[in-house]
Amino acid sequence: MTPFQPVLLIVAVFAIMSTNFAQSNNAVGQSAIKNDEDAATVIRAHIMRAETHAFDKTFRHHAVQALDLARQFNLPAEVGNALRALAAFTLEDSNPSPAALDSANQLVRQSLSLAQAGNDSSAMAWSNCLLGKLHYARGYWIRGMAKALDSARSYLQPAIQYGLKHEMKTLLSECYHYYSLSLRGDINNFQTIVNLKLDALAYNDSLSQQLLRARILNHMGSLYLNFGGGLKTNSLSYFERALFIARNIGASDVMTSVLSDMSDYYMLLGQKEESLRYFHDAIEVARKGKLFKREASLYFQAGRIYLHFQDYKPAITNFKYCAVAHEKLGQQWAVPICRGFMAKGYLLNHQRDSAAMLIAGLDREVGDLIRNKSEFFSVKEILQVVISVYGQLNDTEGLARNQARLINLQDSVYSKQNQADFEGALAARNLELARQKTKMYEYERAIAQGKISRQRLVIFIMIGAVAILFLVAFGLSYYLRALRRLNQKLQKQSETIESQKQELISMVDNLKSMQGQLVSSEKMASLGHLAAGVAHELNNPLNFISGGVSVMEEFFGRIMTGNISLEDKKILFKESMTIFKNINNGVDRMSSIIESLQIYTNPREALTESSETDIADCVDASLILLKSRLESESITIIRSYSTCKVRAHSGRLSQVFINLIDNAIHATAVRERNNRKLEIGMIMNDDTVRIDFTDNGTGIPEEVRNNIFHAFFTTKETGKGTGLGLFICHSIIDEFGGSLTFSTEVGKGTTFSVVLSLSKF
Repeated sequence: MTPFQPVLLIVAVFAIMSTNFAQSNNAVGQSAIKNDEDAATVIRAHIMRAETHAFDKTFRHHAVQALDLARQFNLPAEVGNALRALAAFTLEDSNPSPAALDSANQLVRQSLSLAQAGNDSSAMAWSNCLLGKLHYARGYWIRGMAKALDSARSYLQPAIQYGLKHEMKTLLSECYHYYSLSLRGDINNFQTIVNLKLDALAYNDSLSQQLLRARILNHMGSLYLNFGGGLKTNSLSYFERALFIARNIGASDVMTSVLSDMSDYYMLLGQKEESLRYFHDAIEVARKGKLFKREASLYFQAGRIYLHFQDYKPAITNFKYCAVAHEKLGQQWAVPICRGFMAKGYLLNHQRDSAAMLIAGLDREVGDLIRNKSEFFSVKEILQVVISVYGQLNDTEGLARNQARLINLQDSVYSKQNQADFEGALAARNLELARQKTKMYEYERAIAQGKISRQRLVIFIMIGAVAILFLVAFGLSYYLRALRRLNQKLQKQSETIESQKQELISMVDNLKSMQGQLVSSEKMASLGHLAAGVAHELNNPLNFISGGVSVMEEFFGRIMTGNISLEDKKILFKESMTIFKNINNGVDRMSSIIESLQIYTNPREALTESSETDIADCVDASLILLKSRLESESITIIRSYSTCKVRAHSGRLSQVFINLIDNAIHATAVRERNNRKLEIGMIMNDDTVRIDFTDNGTGIPEEVRNNIFHAFFTTKETGKGTGLGLFICHSIIDEFGGSLTFSTEVGKGTTFSVVLSLSKF
């Protein structure tokens, strides 16, 4: 460093912050910059200023000035850094056009070429990170570019591997965040995406990467809101932290997104006034920031809010605004969706003629979109709305036509989508393996750097090698002796096994337990049906415990620094007790799920006079195993039963109850989500007890009632039922000496009654 550099850096910073920037910069260029090293210092000051405020276009001239200086002094490395800083403004734009994204892509690729020419691995990693972000931006903002999301991972993964190897935390935070965004957001990827987000937060620099931190926190809140199940309330704390950061740095785009998500949060809680308050805050920020695409999307959200609270006139108005706004922005793919929801609003507002007229026009547009091979997800969204409206209009012809379109469209995309999901899961798995390898590399490097002296390391390796050789020799000797003994034992048993072989074959041939096999098959099918729900129920408390531990680590980190007042310590202690209580609740929740599984999977045994089980335990276990589906379908459970011992087998009785509850879930699907009920009651007599499962579904038509308990008869859609459920339930109850009957009324619901003998013990 030359003697002029400290003075030069101060002059450069003041020049950048000055209102008369151009004049100050010229003065610096003429008087203070004496050589390439001085120029690099000024360039880096410009780039730092630009990167810190990439969300604000008024700071873009810093990147331009840095690029001009780097080219003037022929500094290829700094030219590459300035090109990336310039491209960052497009990536942080809330409304990037395809042309802007193409221009940013050219800038980053020029940066990558310079890094490759100079063999600068760090610059190559940053360029790959930006290329991954560009591909994500293409997939998010440009319809028909969904494949770009898959390409994003191919650029982000090598950048992550380099960042892990060289401990580049800011790079890792950015790459992990956008890698998680490139994965499909659904319940199957929930845990993987959460883990990637937690990594992004762990590596995040809260001072230099405030905008990124706000985005990560906002997306974490969205994950819990959409896929967190019973942990939806966790999302609010993430939203509040993201909003605090976004307001501090003036990031309008992030503020709009967070306020919009908070509006959805309160809508799901049923708090209309709070939901609309956050919506109005969001649209005010969008208008002030001239975020036109955000504003158009917010009109759609407002329509959904009013629709949710059955306030149909303002819902229709906002969907109209949404269609007009998207049409002005040239986003033609969104206009039919808005009109479809307008038709839905008209229908719910009893304006059937308006709904029919609007949906007929959409029907014709859908046909044109399919013939023009428009982007799948847009057409799918429109078709779903059209089908819904036709169904409520009782227009069977329009309903059938559009259902056929949707089926054909899904069939054509299904295999490609499955392949994309598989590639995404495989890429996430490879990323995890690379991260583990990098951690091993870091450990080995720490040893080599002197944490253990070279001499002790050599001695340790030698001792370890001798110990390993000794253990291998001893193990080999023991293995050979054991192998000899095993061979002798096997030889003695071979004749016995051979003699029993024929007996086993004849026993298999003479098995007459076909009914038992059907019961086992159906039970395994039920287990497979329940697996996703049980895994979801177990993952939720696990994620909650993990989140609590993460917050506790943050608390203890603050306490260990020592820069905290006694009052703050008291507050942290109080919050810690709440977190410990929540963690304990998570553990209790997992214990109850496991106990329910133990009841359901209780090994089958012969039914004897002394066999008994508790009705309440079996019903509770069945409800716990189906809790995820019951909540997702918004079914209200009314319980009026108590502890009662009956002569039955717990696992097989639970199988009967699960089948009956599952049938009730399907039956109530036609009802509005706030009017789906299942009542489980009990009536005791002298020697028997009757358990009733009453739903308010569609009821069972007269023409199929005689076939309900027949094998392979089902009223469900193809692929959704085997026709063995009620047949096996009837067989199990018969074996217990009881009876399974039903009563039904079309349009009002069905009651299945199970009668069992009370236990004599």
